[in-house]
Amino acid sequence: MENPSNNKIISEVFARYIRTKIGWEYNVILPKQTNEPKFDALLVSEGHENLLLQLKQPIIFQSVEYILSKSTAKVFDGSPILIKETVKKAEEKYKERAKDLILILHLDEGYFIPSDYSQIDRNDFICSTFKGIYMVSPECEFWKDGKEIQKEFVCEIKNAF
Repeated sequence: MENPSNNKIISEVFARYIRTKIGWEYNVILPKQTNEPKFDALLVSEGHENLLLQLKQPIIFQSVEYILSKSTAKVFDGSPILIKETVKKAEEKYKERAKDLILILHLDEGYFIPSDYSQIDRNDFICSTFKGIYMVSPECEFWKDGKEIQKEFVCEIKNAF
């Protein structure tokens, strides 16, 4: 669990998606320990199965060298192309437990846009060991003036329901 407050926001977006898509109400519960090995968020609902969410960020660190100052800095690259690699690494990490987990792909820094989803071939994930895989992005403001706001969205990569 990298960032508990962001994990709660992302999980709440996914819970609203479930309510809109299939009409089930879920409450988000975060683990008491920030290093909970079994899940990053738990969705609880009366009359429906509990859902275990595992949140992952498809990002890589890159070292960038600034020529004028002769310094380097680490920067993040959150390209949607990294999603397949992120899912594969998560499958290797969670092995048999993946069948009980819904993998949520998100970004703590930055955001996805709906067209990022169009770059994903869902057929690549049909045989994934995860119960489901979703790309989740909360509402975000592109400019500080509030004129460009992207509504929250969830894109289904592998259906868990």
